[in-house]
Amino acid sequence: MILLSELGIESKKSKKALFDIVGLRASKGDIASIIVASRTGKSALEIANKIKGVNVISITEFVYDDNVKKDMKKLNVSYVERSPLPLQDMLGVKDALLLFGAGVKTAVEVSAIAAEKELTKGKVISVAGSKGIDTALVIKPSKASDIANPDPTKRMEILEILSFPQR
Repeated sequence: MILLSELGIESKKSKKALFDIVGLRASKGDIASIIVASRTGKSALEIANKIKGVNVISITEFVYDDNVKKDMKKLNVSYVERSPLPLQDMLGVKDALLLFGAGVKTAVEVSAIAAEKELTKGKVISVAGSKGIDTALVIKPSKASDIANPDPTKRMEILEILSFPQR
């Protein structure tokens, strides 16, 4: 695990360092997709420009600008707009994840959304944050309904914490 604060990087200035960490981890070759929680889509585009050879998926509860969508298409970035937030009604899960911060909750949530939409299979890196991108997790995704499934083959797992802001 790499804490950005240990590198002397403030979370507001951490995007480049986080992208470097994500790129390094993705280069191991066992990551199916990088899932990005991105309000505007710009962070997903930055990742797609920087990290080649990995499927990038951008997820928002809003709608992306038409120019952003064109750029995503050029870079083969899949995207989901107007996405409902499946953890909002799962209060126990949501509250437990929020103990670690909004970035962890959002990273788990967008990986569940990608699984619901069948956009990825296998290990993913899920990138999120609360005030900018500051959290990166390696996750075995599942649909939200399977997050705590008693069958471990269906259950979501947080496998690695790549980046996490100090609070």
